[in-house]
Amino acid sequence: MDYELFVESPLPYQSLADMIRKQLIKIVNDNVSIRTDEEEIIIGTEFFSLALEIDDISKINTIKALSKRL
Repeated sequence: MDYELFVESPLPYQSLADMIRKQLIKIVNDNVSIRTDEEEIIIGTEFFSLALEIDDISKINTIKALSKRL
């Protein structure tokens, strides 16, 4: 299954990745691996992996417009 999650944050991407990793460790109570490069952050656990594209904002205006309607 593939899902999209859009995250807007003022944090630098490495800080955001570290914060997500720490929270996932608490949730899954297991090792969480993390890899970052200029394009994405990849976080992996035994149960799932999460790939966050850093600069893909092609749909962000649509998402913002939809969230204002809710």
